[in-house]
Amino acid sequence: MTTTRDSGALAHLDALGQLSLFRGVDPCDIAPLLREARQRDLAPGDVLLEKDQFNPRVFILLEGRLSVHTQLDRDAIALLEAGDVVGDMSVVTGQPASAFVRSDTHCRLIDLPADALWAVFDESRPFARNLLRLYVRRIANLNLVVNSAQRLQQEYRVHATTDPLTGLYNRRWLNESLAFEISRAQLRKRPLTVMVADIDNFKQYNDQHGHVAGDQALKGVAAAVLVALRGSDMAVRYGGEELVVVLPGAELEEARKVAERLHRAVADQPIIGHDDTPLPPVTLSIGLANMVGGDSPEQLIARADQALYRAKHQGRNCTVE
Repeated sequence: MTTTRDSGALAHLDALGQLSLFRGVDPCDIAPLLREARQRDLAPGDVLLEKDQFNPRVFILLEGRLSVHTQLDRDAIALLEAGDVVGDMSVVTGQPASAFVRSDTHCRLIDLPADALWAVFDESRPFARNLLRLYVRRIANLNLVVNSAQRLQQEYRVHATTDPLTGLYNRRWLNESLAFEISRAQLRKRPLTVMVADIDNFKQYNDQHGHVAGDQALKGVAAAVLVALRGSDMAVRYGGEELVVVLPGAELEEARKVAERLHRAVADQPIIGHDDTPLPPVTLSIGLANMVGGDSPEQLIARADQALYRAKHQGRNCTVE
């Protein structure tokens, strides 16, 4: 439960001068603040500031720990320790509080009107410097939080759009990106070719050598694909043993050269079993389709898939367009 005491209870607080905010400040400069202030005690779990509510006062934490939350049922985004100032940002901006502030432990605070804090700020250069340092530290901590959030967001995106077995893009990435690549190619009046490739007789390979061997084959093919492709090309594990490769700027002639490099790279790629024994190599059948005006991603992939079907019927381990 929150309790308050009058300013007289603050007059003998030796701890006040030990806080970084008041370090080097003449006690006479603090006296006006103490006359206006009240001591406030919070029990663990008490809410000091409510999000989206205007706050007319400033609090200085003397002891204990406060936590800052965007939602009370979520983890804290920041922790406040003795010497930290609370509520000043909403007072300065004239805006409601942007977060909840709650006590994690028993807390003792100075509760004072904003005018009293600024009066000390105007009278004491050491106090102004200390408050400025506090703001700089707060901004630095906020930058760390923002940078950490950005790194986590990037890591999430990588995980969300990458196939964990092969390291290639996954179908979600293709669904999000192929339409953009087609639109960009059409806008720039540049060609674009899509390749659909399939590991030949993969079911028999799994049946004969086991699914672990099949996974090794998939990883080997993915490694070969990344070696064979141009820097601008993007490879996707489309499903099972099927791959899709997006080749921006490539006419069919250039795409055929990429496909031939891919055939050679896959043939030369060693496949090693879980017990370090070599496994038989695999081959690919490849279908190519060049973008034409008005193509949707589904239409372009469907034409490449039809070409792949013809490659299978022509004996496999070949490229058809």
